[in-house]
Amino acid sequence: MSTLKRNEFPPGGWSYFQSATGWSAPTPTSSTFDQTVILIIKHRQQNPAAVLKYKLSLDFNTVANELETYTRLRLGIPLSDPGPAPSFPQPPRSLPAPVEAAVAGIKKLASGVALLFEWEESGQPPVASELSNQRAAICVTCPKNNPENLSKYFTAPVSEMVRKRLARLFAMNLKTDSDLKLGICDACLCPLKLKVWCGLDLIIKHTKPETLKEFPPHCWIAKRDQGLTLSPEPVSIPGNETSSLPTNDTGVNGLSPLRSRTDTNSGPPVPYPDNNTTP
Repeated sequence: MSTLKRNEFPPGGWSYFQSATGWSAPTPTSSTFDQTVILIIKHRQQNPAAVLKYKLSLDFNTVANELETYTRLRLGIPLSDPGPAPSFPQPPRSLPAPVEAAVAGIKKLASGVALLFEWEESGQPPVASELSNQRAAICVTCPKNNPENLSKYFTAPVSEMVRKRLARLFAMNLKTDSDLKLGICDACLCPLKLKVWCGLDLIIKHTKPETLKEFPPHCWIAKRDQGLTLSPEPVSIPGNETSSLPTNDTGVNGLSPLRSRTDTNSGPPVPYPDNNTTP
């Protein structure tokens, strides 16, 4: 056989082996070329970890080319036929609507898992408990908060693999006051119990522009944590370790920051405003 046509069955049918998962197309002699492409895409949808690790495509035309190349190599057919080029441009093929929606979901899911994987591998510490609690309180009232867990979106073995990869994060025993009401975010498909503890820079890095548009206006990610506050860090004053002072450079309510001077008499240093005058 020296040529290959997608609308005709080749010897052995449209067989395909996905080495990343050990899967083979189940019906090579009865599934058409297009049907086999969709079977490959559906299999990859069910294995998001493999899609993420091996950068497997979910695009119909890309997978179609993969299937054709695989078949040509299997049958010893040159990778390009010398036949005449079509006289009109070929429109891109599209997936059936339900499959297209599933593909979009798996791409979003892969981005969410990539975020958590990079956080786990980087060793980056979680954000302050006060900030995570404020984030969680926003998520609880959000309609995008879906009371599901990882098993909803992954097969059981893959879900367990994800949990093992995130073992360091789970081992931190990170908890907020809203944990019992947090599930999966329908906008980004991330487990909120972990995401509220993640640094904002990593989150933005792994959130696609189209996903950002799905966050409601009140979302702390959409607002880049604006409006969330943290208590000032306490500053220890020699001789008075129980006191705390603001550490920002402008002080509180527009006043100059407090500094300390050492009195000539005995006693601990005394704080006073830095106004170039001596009390």
